[in-house]
Amino acid sequence: MRILFPCMVSLLLALPILTNAQQKYDVIIKLNGDEMTGNIKEINDTEVKFVYKDETAVYVVKKSDIFKINFASGRSEVINQPGTSNNSRENNGLTIVKSSPGERRNKIAVLPFVYMMENQPVAEELSYQAQQDTYNYLAKHAKMYQVIDPRTVNVALSKAGLTREKLMSTSMQDLCELLGAEYVIDGTISQRKGNTSSYSSGNYNSKSDDKDKNKKSSGYTSTTVKQTIETVVTINAYNDKNENIYNKSHQEFMGNTNGSYSNPLEFLLKRTPFYSKN
Repeated sequence: MRILFPCMVSLLLALPILTNAQQKYDVIIKLNGDEMTGNIKEINDTEVKFVYKDETAVYVVKKSDIFKINFASGRSEVINQPGTSNNSRENNGLTIVKSSPGERRNKIAVLPFVYMMENQPVAEELSYQAQQDTYNYLAKHAKMYQVIDPRTVNVALSKAGLTREKLMSTSMQDLCELLGAEYVIDGTISQRKGNTSSYSSGNYNSKSDDKDKNKKSSGYTSTTVKQTIETVVTINAYNDKNENIYNKSHQEFMGNTNGSYSNPLEFLLKRTPFYSKN
């Protein structure tokens, strides 16, 4: 027994080492080449919940960022194949990175408007202002949806190299996938000069000269000219299946003299499928 006892102690001490050596982990390989080693706790349609080895914090990894998972069991599963249609698609010379349907659900992206005066494009700032005004209105009245901030939309368009000209030749399905939105709103504002009106006003004072009895007048006149601006607003809404679900135009009845487009814009937005009174 004196001879066997030290051997048994050595064997018992070695058991944890042998156990750790045999323990296997799941490995997530991302599209950018990063590897994550640990244990997968849950997988759903859009995400993977993961714990690094020797840690307890749970991390959430988007499936759209994952290339492959090597499971501890020895099984491997390819989630996205780099460079194929599973993760991206070539359109108009651009690579459109796809978002998943779950990521896009109930989200709305508003594009910069096409803004024309007398059939000529105006400064881009007015296009972005109309985009912002549409966002502000829907953010208050489209309670069942998440409206993506215009800055986020414009940054994504800029990174993809999508100018206004290229936007016209890009499908709405691709735009939805790029912007992470289920719906995209595209708008046009067209303005032209309408009727002009003018009116005059004056102020005169008369007085007599006792010497020659002649009357003299003094005063001023002014003329005001008002130019009416006629405005037509068009709103189109598309879903991520490339379907046009809303297409309406509205012209302001009387026009105005300050170039405002808010009345016809709000008239149309109230009639979109997204509007809610509450």
